[in-house]
Amino acid sequence: MTAYYLRVDGAVVEVRVEETPHGLQVTAQGRRLHVDLAEVVPGWYSLLVDGRSHTVEVATWRAAPDAGRRTLVIDGAAVTVDVGRSARSRAAGGAVAAAAAGQVRAPMPGLVVAVQAEPGTAVASGQPLLIMEAMKMQMEIRAPQAGVVRQVHVAPGQDVAGNDLLVTVE
Repeated sequence: MTAYYLRVDGAVVEVRVEETPHGLQVTAQGRRLHVDLAEVVPGWYSLLVDGRSHTVEVATWRAAPDAGRRTLVIDGAAVTVDVGRSARSRAAGGAVAAAAAGQVRAPMPGLVVAVQAEPGTAVASGQPLLIMEAMKMQMEIRAPQAGVVRQVHVAPGQDVAGNDLLVTVE
């Protein structure tokens, strides 16, 4: 069994993963889940969680200050996750998360299709901020936390690189 510590939206979650003959047994927040994971193409996965199908793209930012930082695009929604395998990395993750708090970055290179929030707009955690297109797929880029949009750094029709700053939410 391997334990990982994930920081998602400022909260630390311990995830335990155990390989079984029938797939992975994952325990997170007191819930046991049966998980089947298959890489479809490099970086793209088909994920079955308790029989529900999901698509996941894993983007590793070369410019990330922490090698454990990943952006996951799960069913079209981007989520930034800090990953560590020890309690020490869990504690260190706080500084990384604090430095990037409120910064919404591009999970991969793409085209900004639409901006759905403007400066001064109050947003809830998970609320769509803009729509990007990458690899012929559109994805909503969502607010990492509740707050107020302070600045939108992109415009519709603009090409962005992976890890470009899109929106600042405070």
